[in-house]
Amino acid sequence: MSPMSVESAIRLSGDIADTDADALAAYVGAVVQGMSQQARDGAERTSLAAIAELAMKAWPPHSTGPEPEPEPEPEPEPETGTAARSAA
Repeated sequence: MSPMSVESAIRLSGDIADTDADALAAYVGAVVQGMSQQARDGAERTSLAAIAELAMKAWPPHSTGPEPEPEPEPEPEPETGTAARSAA
């Protein structure tokens, strides 16, 4: 991750303007390189996911981006069984 793309993201975010783009880019690069080496050496997927989870906890707190769209309500299950047959 280049410092320039991190700087662009920081500017677009507006929430993390006081973040050091160079340090953040170096941090992300170090985590990705370390995870890459561990994966190459046979690390389990769950172990790599745990590393990613911890790395994200170190990410600036207000850089979440836009609010996600709410999930649609599930449609009700069609009735089956004796109650559905007697209504027909």
